[in-house]
Amino acid sequence: MPKIFKISLVCLSLSVMSVYAQDLGNLGSSSDIFTKKESRRIKEPKKQSNTEQNSKKSISNRANIASKQSRSQTKSTLKKLSLRTTSRQISYSNESRLNTVKANTTYTNKSTFSQSSLPKPIVITTGGYEKLIEQANKARDDRNYSLAEELYRRATQIRPNDARGFYGLGNVFTDQQRWEQAEIFYRKAIELDPQNLEAHIALSFILTQPVNGLNLSERYIEAEKFAKRAIEISPNSSFAYDLLGLALELRGIINAETESAYRKAIELDPNFALPYAHLARFLYRKGEKEEAKKMHAKALQSASDTPTMILIAEVLQSQQKYQESEQLLRLVLKTDPQNPFALFLLGRALTVRNQFNEAENLLTQSINSNPNNFSAYLQLAIVYTKKRNYALAEEMLRKASDIALANEKRRLAIEFESLGDKLLEEGRKQDAIRLYSRALEILPDEKRFSAKIEKAKLL
Repeated sequence: MPKIFKISLVCLSLSVMSVYAQDLGNLGSSSDIFTKKESRRIKEPKKQSNTEQNSKKSISNRANIASKQSRSQTKSTLKKLSLRTTSRQISYSNESRLNTVKANTTYTNKSTFSQSSLPKPIVITTGGYEKLIEQANKARDDRNYSLAEELYRRATQIRPNDARGFYGLGNVFTDQQRWEQAEIFYRKAIELDPQNLEAHIALSFILTQPVNGLNLSERYIEAEKFAKRAIEISPNSSFAYDLLGLALELRGIINAETESAYRKAIELDPNFALPYAHLARFLYRKGEKEEAKKMHAKALQSASDTPTMILIAEVLQSQQKYQESEQLLRLVLKTDPQNPFALFLLGRALTVRNQFNEAENLLTQSINSNPNNFSAYLQLAIVYTKKRNYALAEEMLRKASDIALANEKRRLAIEFESLGDKLLEEGRKQDAIRLYSRALEILPDEKRFSAKIEKAKLL
């Protein structure tokens, strides 16, 4: 798979998605899905191979070479790309695995990078750029996202026309499931390097994530466009074909074109588990249950690396198969016990299964590994509500408020409202009013919050 992002699948966004998005499940995510350092590096562009210029090779040899290249691309992309995981983290070529997870646009800690504090590009040598990229890669490997962001930003100041620094920033934000910020930098990387396969794959992936408040249908159309462009750049990219199928499916196109894209991805790399999982879900939707079961079994059989297992687990959760996802996620945590996306997904699965104590522990660990995981705070608030610990539930919602992006405000307000409803049921009128008021502060134009406040006052 490609340089996959640390996909934080937080269901891939590990957040509440639209009904349709929940049904399909997002790729990706909420924690860094990909953790193999060597595959997540941003490397210097390699010289073009002469292999493609050899027109004398036989058709069969070309087919074998294409299959090997696709397999290599897929492994590399998945390693670098993490939709984590997680919803909120995958590479397609040897340098194409994307890394996914949410990140704040601003940081308040001392490591925050200030544009005004940047040294003048003219006084920094080329060697300084390569060192910054290497240091940024290491910071990202260590999940020190604020430092990685700072270093990548400094690199872009030194070489504003080099796509690597911008691509690195996109990966950092993807790792933290900050989809909108990641999108900006992936678009910039493509602008600077129109033939950059990894950036096209990453952007297509990002556009399949559910972003509240934005026009999802338009994003899915764009995801399809960039997946097709990735295929033009690399016709043997299994990951690109899988993303094409996903974009089409998210658009509600349940036809031969979508199925063909998934099957092409499998043909190009028979060991790439994700297309099997997507095809299984697609076939279930079409009512072809027996064939779907075969593809499902193949997905589980092929899922051997951490990034892939997290992505497969997320797909399983999109089909309400929480117990099956649990098995994969526990395997992941044996080798990467601090993987925030795996911790989040397992915590969510256990919440659904009413195993609240372990879910609380896992979600707390997920937040410790990635303090910018908005969805993890909300999921933990749900757990505390189920345990009737309303004070801690409110505390989690307030912490989520500190990092919520504009597109996450509505979901946050609804969670405050839901907690208020629960407290009102238990006769805690003043507490309910306080929570409704908080929801109204977040969404001042939402009339139902005002109505609930007035109704509660009359009780």
